[in-house]
Amino acid sequence: MAILAGDTMFAIANRNMIRTRKEVILDLLDLLNQTAIEVCEGQQYDMNFESSNEVSIADYLEMIRLKTAVLLACSLKTGAIIAGADPAHSDKLYQFGINIGIAFQLMDDLLDVYGSEDKFGKVTGGDIIAGKKTYLYLKALELSGNESMYLQDLYQSNNLLTDQKIKSVRSHFDKTGIYDTTRQEISRYWEAAVGLMKSPELPEERTRLLMSFCANLMDRDY
Repeated sequence: MAILAGDTMFAIANRNMIRTRKEVILDLLDLLNQTAIEVCEGQQYDMNFESSNEVSIADYLEMIRLKTAVLLACSLKTGAIIAGADPAHSDKLYQFGINIGIAFQLMDDLLDVYGSEDKFGKVTGGDIIAGKKTYLYLKALELSGNESMYLQDLYQSNNLLTDQKIKSVRSHFDKTGIYDTTRQEISRYWEAAVGLMKSPELPEERTRLLMSFCANLMDRDY
């Protein structure tokens, strides 16, 4: 049912794309279809990572770029193309979306471990329970030194009670300072996104609403 619904939504997206100005239809369809390909690639990488012990931080960041960030980037660039923006400005908005998308997913990873379930809207520790190789886990593994095997065994263990596993992994994350490290990484992508918007060709009064919306995404409650 989900696959059929997804196929239908994709067909609807294509149909809506061809209802815009004729001179931009080819560019829009190319962007949409390339994005669909990349999202599928990202999802496959995510699934592959579940059974691999050779996942690097660079691998993970590329996976979330494909799985999450390109969709935001596509949305922004689509609007720019339809509005008749200069190609250079459209590309800046695309790169802005990439940086915001990666920062958003890193924040999602952080909230999964440290967020409040009432505010986050998901079960806290879900990634830990599933053994998903998030940025927090991979970075903590890198910082664990002689205890890296302990963390790896703990994270992949199915023998612990759920609450015990979450508490033990979170305790190890705390010991490696992973909360602050992840916040710094989020800030790095956010600042890169902000830098793209600081341009004479993109006046502040025309980007204010977008920046305000994205700032709220980066400042979600715990």
